[in-house]
Amino acid sequence: MDKSSQDSKAKIRQQMSCLRKGLLPEDIEKKSGEIARKTVQLNMFRAAKTVMVYRALPDEVQTEEIIALARRIGKQVCIPYVLKGHNKLGVARWPNETEGWVAGPFGIQQPEPARFISPDVLDLVLAPGLAFDCNGGRLGYGKGYFDQLFTSTRPDCLRLGLAFDFQVIDDVPMDTNDQALNGVITDKRTLLRAS
Repeated sequence: MDKSSQDSKAKIRQQMSCLRKGLLPEDIEKKSGEIARKTVQLNMFRAAKTVMVYRALPDEVQTEEIIALARRIGKQVCIPYVLKGHNKLGVARWPNETEGWVAGPFGIQQPEPARFISPDVLDLVLAPGLAFDCNGGRLGYGKGYFDQLFTSTRPDCLRLGLAFDFQVIDDVPMDTNDQALNGVITDKRTLLRAS
């Protein structure tokens, strides 16, 4: 990655982090609800048998509503977890609400090791991020977790970002290791890339 791309990414990360931190909890809840409704109405969500959904940080798009509906309609729900000692994500089946969880990095509970599965079972991944664009660009937190995970999924696994509308920018700087998404769902619009 060249220096100008690194600098551009750092600047965008800082701007988007500040904007997200400025959201009131009730705004996050309302916008997240809109995003959840749009997500579960998509044909690609309805068709997916196995869906990976992240557990949200307080200022991210909240995913509890999506997870609850997916489980209610019989989808296999998976969540990412950080592999200890590695700079990458794994995939685990969703535990029940009270058992099967252990403390993970970033203060997020993650499934216990007995629930880990291969990423090649995923039909749809819903990913967080700091910035997105209309061409499938996604800017995460800089660790490359989701980019590495996407290289382990099947080629037909769909990847969608969940974002507040202000997180969609004209152009996300992409490097050779950055993996494009199939689209992004915001509180105001659904942007799907042509296949």
